[in-house]
Amino acid sequence: MRGKRKRQLTPRQLKFIDAYIRLGDATKAAREAGYSRKYIDTNARKILENTRVFEEYQRRLQALQKEQIASEDEILRFHTGVMRGDVREEVINPVTGEHAELPAGLNIRQRSADALLKHMQHVPTWLLTDEQKLRNKKLEAEVRAATGEDQAAGKEPLVRIYLPDNGRGDNA
Repeated sequence: MRGKRKRQLTPRQLKFIDAYIRLGDATKAAREAGYSRKYIDTNARKILENTRVFEEYQRRLQALQKEQIASEDEILRFHTGVMRGDVREEVINPVTGEHAELPAGLNIRQRSADALLKHMQHVPTWLLTDEQKLRNKKLEAEVRAATGEDQAAGKEPLVRIYLPDNGRGDNA
């Protein structure tokens, strides 16, 4: 008795899948894949009804979508880099026209720190490994230092910025 083998898709079916993902039109995809005009007129939609073709189409479509969406880890690494000043942005001096790469501004860094802190509060601590708990404590300390919470507790602030009062008389 012969064992059933899963038949491979033909090169034409694979071309059809690629074209259908790109074009979203079965008739145009069949034409591009090399199906005859006579076959296309009556059967273009039926190509996708083939179970193996449809499964491969779904698999490739999901892989493309997965590549396009940022993972949770990617987002967390980005926010951490922004908060720590590792992510740089190009700034153009409006007077001289010079280009410079600077760390993100404090407002942006603060928002990233808030986003990280908010995320850490949503993850139950019992799900975290010891390493993740230590990393979270370190991040929380960095966030407190960046936001000035330590200052409220009587500790020296990490950064003190003096800005002109712009004639308002509220220099601090």
